[in-house]
Amino acid sequence: MATIAAPIGDKSAGQEPDRVSSRAKHRWFSPERLQVAGIALGFLALCLRAAWLRSFWFDELSTLFVTATPTLRAMFHAIPTDGNPPLYFLLARLSLHLSLKSELTLRLPAVLAYLGAGLAVYLFVKRNACHFFALTAMILFLGAGVHLYAFEARPYSLLMLFTGIVLCCWQAWCRTRKPIYLGAITLGTVGAICSHQYGVIYVLAPLAAGEVVRGLRRRRVDWRVTAAVAGGSLTICLTYPPVLRAQKILLDAIRACPVFWAHPRLSDLKDYLLMIPYPVPFLVGLAVLFVMVKLALRPDTGREEIHRTRIDRIPPEDLGAAAALTLILPLMLVVTHLGTNYFQVRYGIGSAMGISMLAGMLSARFQLRHAKLLAQGVIFYSVAFALIDLWSIPKPKTPHPWNDPVLQGGDQQEPIVIASALQFSPTWWYSDGQMRSRLYYLADLPYAGRHSDILPEYSLALEHAYTPMQMSDYHEFLSTHSRFLLYCYGQPRLEWIKQRLMQSGWHLRLLKSAIRPKSDDDDGQPYRELFEVTR
Repeated sequence: MATIAAPIGDKSAGQEPDRVSSRAKHRWFSPERLQVAGIALGFLALCLRAAWLRSFWFDELSTLFVTATPTLRAMFHAIPTDGNPPLYFLLARLSLHLSLKSELTLRLPAVLAYLGAGLAVYLFVKRNACHFFALTAMILFLGAGVHLYAFEARPYSLLMLFTGIVLCCWQAWCRTRKPIYLGAITLGTVGAICSHQYGVIYVLAPLAAGEVVRGLRRRRVDWRVTAAVAGGSLTICLTYPPVLRAQKILLDAIRACPVFWAHPRLSDLKDYLLMIPYPVPFLVGLAVLFVMVKLALRPDTGREEIHRTRIDRIPPEDLGAAAALTLILPLMLVVTHLGTNYFQVRYGIGSAMGISMLAGMLSARFQLRHAKLLAQGVIFYSVAFALIDLWSIPKPKTPHPWNDPVLQGGDQQEPIVIASALQFSPTWWYSDGQMRSRLYYLADLPYAGRHSDILPEYSLALEHAYTPMQMSDYHEFLSTHSRFLLYCYGQPRLEWIKQRLMQSGWHLRLLKSAIRPKSDDDDGQPYRELFEVTR
């Protein structure tokens, strides 16, 4: 059989190009890797700065108090009262051994996890499009309005990290069929569920969508993926029952409260604005997405053939998985409506990952001259927004209660009742020893349950055994104190005690107050007040 020999001078012949491209592909200091590393390190530096400078707020102090319990046994007893699985608490407990400021050490796992989620977005898109569009997707995610969760000591960053890991491992399995990726899918599912109770939904929704598309295309079901996900999903049987038992009193109160402010509503779909760099108008985002989809579906003809990109090689299942992740926000609205009847925007932040993935992959379908122009604009805007926002977030717009001159305006010996449960634990944490001994919160769960925001007070009650603050029963405190100070922070839905004292015949004399800045509230009414309360 004749053999066709390549010309001697033809450098494209033989194996040399493969060896050269292989070496280039695996260079540790390639321009692509340096760009990704530069963006990641810049984002990491800003997040670490924000984590260092920003004060703890209510939910983060719940994480701190549970994590700082004396023993692991005590910590595992306390975890269900917080309402989350144990993984973040374990990581935070390890992190607290670092000789750094507690604000940074407690938030360090969240910072690293959010950055890892951004790298997962990059990897997922990179397998379907060129480096430029993968980098665009990663920057779009890092610059989204939800990057606040990058330095919040709560498990939402971990949830997104494990979601990204599962999707990337599933994507790798579909391409290579290496069994190690099935094991990684199982472990990633376990990690997502151990991060948050909704981790099972975050994993199952995009994988189910991707596998349905893949199964229709292949005309058969991949039972190995199903088994891998199902095996990991069994973890919910270990994490959910203890939390359900510990949180039952709170969940019952939420369902019974008709005026509760965080019931899931159709209007919560506006939270999609937080899934892209704020304040990009939502309609502009929809218009861009419409154009991208239209161009993606338009067949190439004639001269455009030379501009054909890798969109033709994007498996439909990858697009299906990313689209399902984009719809996590409305999915969580439905799930919470049928379940707890309690929804917060943080439950749907996985949509930010889905939007970034879809934007990166669909952008690759543009003709090069259009795609790069749009992507460069997205990169510039996202980076600029992230820089400005992350730099300014640690600077509060109004004084914190603990350094508020209004709080210091009364008799230095009188006990001080903090009217807002949300401000009570941060005020206690950042006060000195003398002030701490004077601070109280008065609890009355049945009465609080009639108001729109019952979460902080119920949370304080559930975690009372593991927290160091002085939380007293409303009636018992009033029976033993005929004179005390009341500090209000201008949060009417939380500060029910002021009106209740007046209705019960107590006398409130205003000692000091501050006026809300006009930029925040044009009515100019007092919003930080200190009262002397007497019978």
